[in-house]
Amino acid sequence: MEKTGCVSTSPTLIKHGPKDSFPLPHIDRLVESTAGNKLLTFMDAFSGYNQIMMDPEDQEKTSFITDRGTYCYKVMPFGLKNAGATYQRLVNKMFHEHLGKTMEVYIDDMLVKSLKKEDHIKHLEECFEILNQYQMKLNPAKCTFGVPSGEFLGYIVTKRGIEANPNQINAFLNMPSPKNFKEVQRLTGRIAALNRFISRSTDKSLPFYQILKGNRFLWDEKCEEAFGQLKAYLTTPPVLSKPEVDEKLYLYVSLSKHAVSGVLVREDRGEQKPIYYISKSITDPETRYTMMEKLALAVVTSARKLRPYFQSHPIEILTNQPLRTILHSPNQSGRLAKWAVELSEYDIEYKSRVSMKAQVLADFLTELPVLGTPEQPENQTWKLYVDGSSSKQGSGVGIKLESPTSKILEQSFRLLFNASNNEAEYEALIAGLRLAQGVGAEEVVAYCDSQLVVNQFNGDYEAKDLRMEAYLEVVKGLEQQRVNVASPKSSCHPLNGGNRKKHNKEPDVLPETIIETEPLVEDDHSEPELEPNEHPEPEPRVFHEIDQIPAKDWGADWREPIKRYIVTGELPKNKWQARKMRIVSAKFCLSKDTLYKRGVSDPYLLCIFGPEVEIVVREVHEGLCGSHASGRAMAFKIKRMGYYWPTMITDCVKFAQRCKRCQLHAPLIHQPSELFSSISAPYPFMRWSMDIIGPLHRSTRGAQYLLVLTDYFSKWIEAEAYASIKDSAVNTFIWKNIICRHGVPYEIVTDNGPQFISHEFEAFCSEWGIKVSYSTPRYPQGNGQAEAANKTILSNLKKRLSHLKGGWYDELQPILWAYRTTPRRPTRETPFSLVYGMEAVVPAELNVPGLRRTEAPLNEEENSAMLDDSLDTINERRDQALIRIQNYQQAAARYYNSKVKSRPFFVGDYVLRRVFDNKKEEGAGKLGINWEGPYIVTEVVRNGVYRLKDLKGSPVQRPWNVINLKKFYV
Repeated sequence: MEKTGCVSTSPTLIKHGPKDSFPLPHIDRLVESTAGNKLLTFMDAFSGYNQIMMDPEDQEKTSFITDRGTYCYKVMPFGLKNAGATYQRLVNKMFHEHLGKTMEVYIDDMLVKSLKKEDHIKHLEECFEILNQYQMKLNPAKCTFGVPSGEFLGYIVTKRGIEANPNQINAFLNMPSPKNFKEVQRLTGRIAALNRFISRSTDKSLPFYQILKGNRFLWDEKCEEAFGQLKAYLTTPPVLSKPEVDEKLYLYVSLSKHAVSGVLVREDRGEQKPIYYISKSITDPETRYTMMEKLALAVVTSARKLRPYFQSHPIEILTNQPLRTILHSPNQSGRLAKWAVELSEYDIEYKSRVSMKAQVLADFLTELPVLGTPEQPENQTWKLYVDGSSSKQGSGVGIKLESPTSKILEQSFRLLFNASNNEAEYEALIAGLRLAQGVGAEEVVAYCDSQLVVNQFNGDYEAKDLRMEAYLEVVKGLEQQRVNVASPKSSCHPLNGGNRKKHNKEPDVLPETIIETEPLVEDDHSEPELEPNEHPEPEPRVFHEIDQIPAKDWGADWREPIKRYIVTGELPKNKWQARKMRIVSAKFCLSKDTLYKRGVSDPYLLCIFGPEVEIVVREVHEGLCGSHASGRAMAFKIKRMGYYWPTMITDCVKFAQRCKRCQLHAPLIHQPSELFSSISAPYPFMRWSMDIIGPLHRSTRGAQYLLVLTDYFSKWIEAEAYASIKDSAVNTFIWKNIICRHGVPYEIVTDNGPQFISHEFEAFCSEWGIKVSYSTPRYPQGNGQAEAANKTILSNLKKRLSHLKGGWYDELQPILWAYRTTPRRPTRETPFSLVYGMEAVVPAELNVPGLRRTEAPLNEEENSAMLDDSLDTINERRDQALIRIQNYQQAAARYYNSKVKSRPFFVGDYVLRRVFDNKKEEGAGKLGINWEGPYIVTEVVRNGVYRLKDLKGSPVQRPWNVINLKKFYV
């Protein structure tokens, strides 16, 4: 047949025609759905597009010119803008019952798959029946039937998994070294086609990309070496696995100087198998990110590239860095806050790394570039810089450990107890020495800002304070342990002048920074357990406070040395103690073997010791003339009575502190004791707060209570009035007003009301998969969203009612409508607009018509387009509202945290619990006790929340907040 040249007249039609938005299937999903089957059949349609007839009205639009005349297509030609989408819509309609089960189709590429060999013929019959029904023809030359593996969409799919295309591999392996820019571009293009199979591909291909960025072509030894290493890697490319439905997947990330990389893996019979490798080069602005920001960038990049996996699977990010704490910190802003919002839509957990169970993951053993410490030569020195800081908001510690090869490991954390500056410095030194032990450092030089700590360690100063002595023993114990185990030397040196500022600049900032962040999980001072070739887990650590100083042991009589000096002139052998004795004894005199102290404003004071002290203190504090005064007031009173001993203020303070009556009647604590903690939700109707208002004045319809639920994101309120509220009414309300209107929520936060802790309510929530979180008893701030909503509803009810208080029932719905159409301060949007994407029409617009009432109804098409635009941009408005919520919470946290005085408790501590009005002794009135107990702390649920038991061992039913607890001194 003679071929005839033709000239198409349709380029403008192809380029400017309306685009068909029908989506093509995701290639990765199709390939993974195909892998793992025992038998496969690959089919290709014969001139696939030409089997679809053109609409007679559109045939002339496909006309083309030849030397014999002008012709047009009766069938759909290749090259049309929407040809692929049209064909995909056709095959989806044809095989819709089999797609994802026994067939996969991508435009004209069809595949039949079978998990069992015996089912394959049946699956082929079903496929051919459909082909016959629609008269679709196949190309036999491109069909392959009943094979265990084959090429599909550029990949090799087998029962084992997904393999790289051998043609692509061979094209790369047979490629000679590039000689110009064009060949380098061809090389990087072939690498890009294999990126899914190449671990840390950007790092391996970095020299090639640097050539393309330069002005001249230079193929040097570095490029040739990288080229050879890539070829060696691709001779045995990894086989990628396919995830199962709802299976938990794991993400490893790794950083380098020029790229962030990640690998998504799954566990199969104890072995970790890769699913997808990703890698991205770091732009110039990103090179200036902090290390934690780069690590967060690696996670965000992985989530964007692997979005289908993150949306359909729970993801566990394995990292030894405090990434979760940094992303979830209320003090974060800027890019970290935006990334935290972006990641909040996924089901992500952060866990510490364990040993990797696959050789193909070897590139991800090193998470951070600064942690890649090579094997240490013997007798090389590690440098340790430590600093502690104490402020009104709490205490913090910063550590910087530098290896012999100048690699740096940094840590910072908060202390969960009040510490002085010197105690914080000791905690920093202890933490640093333990960290050095964990990484196997054999010789350490420690630099500390505190001259007191350094000189006490070196023996230049004496540790007279019992707490400093206890800390020094811990440090000496660590140092001695290191000598015994592996180290011939461990020293601590001060830094002075400019050197100290130069070396301790970063650790000096770290504790002040960490004080402002949320408190972290308590640690137990246990030694790190390391696996071979694995770094110590660099999670922030919070150490226990040194044990309480034991009760005072009176020991030797303090008066005897002074008496001996006055009588015989005997002095201590130490010259400094002898000098002190001469100075001190001048203030004492002896009369008939009784020692007196000369007072400055009082007469001679009788010097007493031991049991005499206890008798005087007890009588002054709780005797007939005792007033249970505070420690210092009691000490001054005893002094005015004419008694003295050297530690009288300290002893009086401790005695008053341990007095049970004083503790039970102590004033209530109103100052916040824990840092601000907020709850938020990433999208509407995910998390609700629930509470009951009442009893109110009985309404005209007999109602006395309101059941109120508030959405954490949009601030939308659902409320209903009841005469009485039982658990069955709560279940009905949630079914009718929440589930049927807004969908099944993820979580409901409520208090400990009997309706909410009943078995019926818990069973109802469990049936619907709703998580129920309870606030601690007698702590309404724990359910702050509900309290804020209750306050608004009650305020509006009061303003609407006059003397007829029973009419509040009829005012409830108007109040809810007004609330939903009023912008809320945290979001700066109305709840109605965040839910529906547009503002509601309110009565004011009926009385004074605006544009929506006058112009919009006249132009239905424009009005419809504007409504569509509002719906298209609703997600952006919600994202902006979420950022405003977080900024609002951060501002609230800064104000709240400025007033916090930390009062942490630990397991085994004795505490008193606040006595509330309904629990006070009957008839006691204002003379009743303010605290009851003592109780014993059995568990730290989270910061500021504790489980208790009484002295008989019976557990208290619910955990209690620290604001309702007070330390009990035994």
